[in-house]
Amino acid sequence: MNTRLGHYCERVIEAGWLAAVILTPLYFDVYSSRVFEPDKLTLLRSIALLMGLAWLVSRIERAVLNAQGGAAGKPLSLRVWWRSLTATPLMLSVMLLVLVYIESTLFSIAPRTSFWGSYQRLQGTYTTFSYIIIFFVTWQTLRTKAQLERLLNVIVLTSVPISLYGVLQHYRLDPLPWGGDVVDRVTANLGNAIFIAAYLIMAFFITLERLVARFRRLLAEENSSLADAFMGAAYLFALALQLMTIYFSQSRGPWLGLMAGFYVFMLIALVALRRSAADGKRLRPIEAGKAVVLALLSPAVGILPAYLGLILAKRGRRWLWLSWCIQSILVLAFLGFLNLPNTPLAPLRQVPDLGRLGQIFDTDSGTGRVRVLIWQGAVQLLEANPLRTLIGYGPESMYVAYNPYYPPDLAHYEARNASPDRSHNETFDALITTGMIGFLVYFSLFVGIFLNGLRWLHLIPQRNEEREHGRWQRPLFLALSIGGSALGVLVPLLIDHSLRFAGVGIPVGLILGVAVFLIVSAFARTQGDHAAESFGSREMLLVGLLAMIVAHFVEIHFGIAIATTRVYFWLGLAMLISVGMGALRPEAGPEPDFAPATRPQAIPASRHKRKAQHRTAIEPLAAPPAPSMAAPIAIGLIGALILGTIFVDLTTNATGDPNPFRVLGNALAFIRPAGQPAAFSPGILAMVFLTWILGAMLIVGEAENQPERPSSGWWARALGLYLGISLLGGLIYALFHASQLRGSRDLGLIVYYYYAFALGLVLLAAFFLPGRRTLHAPSFGRHWVWAYPVLALVVGVLVYNNATIVRADIYYKIAWDSFHLPATNAASAHSADQTTLQQLYDSALYYYDRALSLEPHEDYYRLFFGKAFLERATVTTNDPTLQERYLERSEQELLQARAENPLNTDHSANLARLYTTWASVATDPATRQEKQQKALEYYAAAARLSPHNAEIFDEWGEALLNAGQPQEALAKYQQSLALDNRYDQTYLQLGDYYLSQKQDDQALSAYQKAVQITPGLAQAHNAMAYIYSNRGQYADAIKEKQLILKFYPQDYQTNKDLALLYQQTGQYTQALSSATIARQLAPQSDQASLDDLIKQIQASLSQGSQK
Repeated sequence: MNTRLGHYCERVIEAGWLAAVILTPLYFDVYSSRVFEPDKLTLLRSIALLMGLAWLVSRIERAVLNAQGGAAGKPLSLRVWWRSLTATPLMLSVMLLVLVYIESTLFSIAPRTSFWGSYQRLQGTYTTFSYIIIFFVTWQTLRTKAQLERLLNVIVLTSVPISLYGVLQHYRLDPLPWGGDVVDRVTANLGNAIFIAAYLIMAFFITLERLVARFRRLLAEENSSLADAFMGAAYLFALALQLMTIYFSQSRGPWLGLMAGFYVFMLIALVALRRSAADGKRLRPIEAGKAVVLALLSPAVGILPAYLGLILAKRGRRWLWLSWCIQSILVLAFLGFLNLPNTPLAPLRQVPDLGRLGQIFDTDSGTGRVRVLIWQGAVQLLEANPLRTLIGYGPESMYVAYNPYYPPDLAHYEARNASPDRSHNETFDALITTGMIGFLVYFSLFVGIFLNGLRWLHLIPQRNEEREHGRWQRPLFLALSIGGSALGVLVPLLIDHSLRFAGVGIPVGLILGVAVFLIVSAFARTQGDHAAESFGSREMLLVGLLAMIVAHFVEIHFGIAIATTRVYFWLGLAMLISVGMGALRPEAGPEPDFAPATRPQAIPASRHKRKAQHRTAIEPLAAPPAPSMAAPIAIGLIGALILGTIFVDLTTNATGDPNPFRVLGNALAFIRPAGQPAAFSPGILAMVFLTWILGAMLIVGEAENQPERPSSGWWARALGLYLGISLLGGLIYALFHASQLRGSRDLGLIVYYYYAFALGLVLLAAFFLPGRRTLHAPSFGRHWVWAYPVLALVVGVLVYNNATIVRADIYYKIAWDSFHLPATNAASAHSADQTTLQQLYDSALYYYDRALSLEPHEDYYRLFFGKAFLERATVTTNDPTLQERYLERSEQELLQARAENPLNTDHSANLARLYTTWASVATDPATRQEKQQKALEYYAAAARLSPHNAEIFDEWGEALLNAGQPQEALAKYQQSLALDNRYDQTYLQLGDYYLSQKQDDQALSAYQKAVQITPGLAQAHNAMAYIYSNRGQYADAIKEKQLILKFYPQDYQTNKDLALLYQQTGQYTQALSSATIARQLAPQSDQASLDDLIKQIQASLSQGSQK
């Protein structure tokens, strides 16, 4: 029982979890720099705050109502509530996880980052608690079949446009110009091939459960309706799209997760099929033979069609489970042999797609090598400090904690300035961030999920059933799962003599232990006489949820847990507990929208309203109404949220077109292949249309949950409302969004508008969502009314802050992409004059300043702000006073960035680079010496933070050389070579050192080694050309310059140098050709000198012809 306000808050919670499963995977923002993960998470955190506020208000309303003797009777004691909470399976592990995150954040090496999250991920304690809030309030509020059906159907529907977008990317029909490859390995709405597959394998098992449940219903009922056929077709279509996109992702980790989850799903379902058979006698030898034959022959016709055909024909129910066990063992053996060298299966590794499954154990190249190197450093990090091994370094701290243990070889596979912030293994991530304590809590959570899931599926007896079914199942499960995990540590240790594979061994051992238990349990529960057992909707949903979690658990040990998979895991856990504990039953009939309520006692009024002392609650209506139009309106608003978000994702306006209709049309109906004109493409329009039409499955779901069978008139009105509200709502906001993309508009504000649209629809949909409503007076919590606006204000401020994080990132992206990067490229290529460069840098500084005004503690923005001031100083050569001011401002910003995050190597290194540049432009010897000394101090600090970073030692050596300490410089270059003898820049710097010491032969040798590693290294070719030119070896010098043009044909300086060399050697025709090209490429300030050079060459040609 609750008040009107309390009931509305409960429906806000439901609208919130629906928004979470829609927006987290679907939304991204092409106008921010990070685009995907942090943008999703700021929105998810806002939804969690809204849900938390709604839950708190609802509980206050209910508590006050109960305390005043409402229909619920006695007030709910806090002690009773606590006992109920702790008695719920898995809740203790969740509460311990909360405590672990609090402890690890308090003792973190980077506390601010640990709480708020890093710039790149935003997966700090704040975000983790947001997941747990969503889990908790969902578990508390998810109580009806209608709510459950709605949530499951929305998960399926959301996967449709995302899967379709991945398919469109594969066939080159994506309208967005992504920088990376999205054709061979699609990324869709999640920005990474592994991420999209990791999400879809979770949605897959929900869809599979929906499909199986629907087909069971179709087969069981004689009078199936058109709606049933539509739902079945919709689920099948969604499932096919999901599998296509998972395949197009070419991601091995999710593929393994999919196989593990599917093994669990099929085995439990087939065992249940066997247990439901009326014949409970032991399996006969001939049946076991049939099982073996099916296991061996079914791959020839298709494994799934073979099983499905037999099930539909009602054949083999007694032995199909055995065939699946045999087949699973054969598949596991096949994968093992496929990954071993020198086996008969080795040629299959060359087969496209299948070959990727043959690289699971490949640790010598590609991503496999990257993971092993990261795990190697992770083990060293964990061994370095026993206290940190116990309590962890703090959430989101790996990117600074890892630097001292960075394997130099990793730089050959990833960017040298990139420090791993994740280990691509959930076990190592948990150990590094929360320590052994946190890992054990997290591990116990998953063991508890598998244990209780199997118990709720009757594969492990409840405690009160152990006498009847035996007490061996629970101890066996724990022995196999924990023992398997222990073997996952010991076996790699014995074989590899290190713990770097323990992060994979622990989860693999756990899953293999669970798999062995399932096989043993299957044999035990299918032997001997027994009565037929039912396997209804509840059990099928539990199987789907358990398979989803198994797939997720396997995947995150080969990849990274992301926002979408995290929220789906926590929501899946809430559903698993609610269904498993019987808080809701999927097979329960529809519940009435309106329920009668007992009249409560009189409500005492305040002293200012004594006339109202005898006012009582309004008497509710007891009779349930006919099917209403509220549910279709709510579904229409949910559809508008989906369509509106798709439009926001894909709508861009690169040309600055002021017409929003044209902007939207161009975004949705045209693609722009690189280097080609825009071409009409109906792909996105088809995606939107199919999503819109398939959204009608939600209307079918609502019809099935009505107290009475809807009439044909209700169907027409309901479908009309859904189709109209969803399309109009989405289009109206899309046009508004397009109108904000004009050049004169502030792009930073679009995130506020979208938040208002998304959260506004959540609040509006809550008004119309069906639920058990009682017509009480507006609020029983009169003494608490003052607190509600305060709570709402606090949540509003936090939501605004979440949106502001994205707004700041939009300004940062404008600064970098539109101004800073073009200025840096133009300066290095000498393709812009000084005035143009200054204007570009000034614009970049303006937008960096705007970003920092919104996020003043974001050291990442401040780092680039300082770098922009430094580069602005280098192009201000005509005003020493102004140049000094820019250098001082750069120093101020970089020092502040270092103060914000002192463990970040980049900050110390950039300060060293600043002082090196400052020393190079200083005219006063004392100032030059001072800055050189500071540069050396900060290079030493950077090397202490990252002692395996060869780049730091190279730059340090160059600074020592500039400071007049050549021997010390040589020592740093040798240290760099000892760390990494395959780094081209070290040989380049070493060559510069030898050149400064007049040791030309050694310099040439170093430069030649540099170009052996990187043939297109222009600096090395230039240096060799200089040496050859000084020696009079002009032919060799010309050859080096020609090699540069092979890689950089539009390089102005090289064409100019080549013209001079040709002129010097009397090759005037070639000299004129090179000088003409250089003239075309020259900045305006150099064009006059090129004109003079061309005249000289032409004069030389004329003289030669006269002779």
